[in-house]
Amino acid sequence: MRNLMWIAVAVTIACNGKDTTPTGETDTDTDTDSDTDSDTDTDTDSDTDTDTDTDTTGLGYVNQTRRGTAVVNGSYDGSETLVVEDDYVVVCEVTYDLDSVVDRTDCAACVWAYDVVLANTTVVTDTNGACLAALGVDAATAASWDGQQRAYGYDPEFQGHAEVMWSTLYGSWDVIGYADWDPAANTIVYDFEDTILVP
Repeated sequence: MRNLMWIAVAVTIACNGKDTTPTGETDTDTDTDSDTDSDTDTDTDSDTDTDTDTDTTGLGYVNQTRRGTAVVNGSYDGSETLVVEDDYVVVCEVTYDLDSVVDRTDCAACVWAYDVVLANTTVVTDTNGACLAALGVDAATAASWDGQQRAYGYDPEFQGHAEVMWSTLYGSWDVIGYADWDPAANTIVYDFEDTILVP
């Protein structure tokens, strides 16, 4: 009978949330784990990499232009400038002289044509390495263009009316742009966008 009463008391205490440790026994569970893991990962990677992106092909509108002038009177004595613009701001200019080395007779539409050779190549403007990115040269390597050859020719009536320059810039004779020939001064001036920019 006493055992039944003890069981009833123990059940009552357990149901009431009281300590159910029997009298005479000591609870040795000393687990006082008050986990206060306060992971304060303060990774504040302040990357101060100041590399300058010199890729001009993805920075707004990039325009590449070839501008030239020459005196042509039995020979070709001229100069040319390659201009690279980014958002209409000039970021690269490379200039060089063009001097004839031989007459060309294989440009059927041309009234005159010459093989010309590059000399005195100079970087005039170079913003954030734009010349190296766009043209493959900078001030230190510009002279590597000297000695290169191409052919230029003049056609006064392309398609019956337009003055144009022909060139072998891209491998064979092609019209590269409009020109303005002054027969009194024997001078030619041209300015055209160059989508396949080569030296």
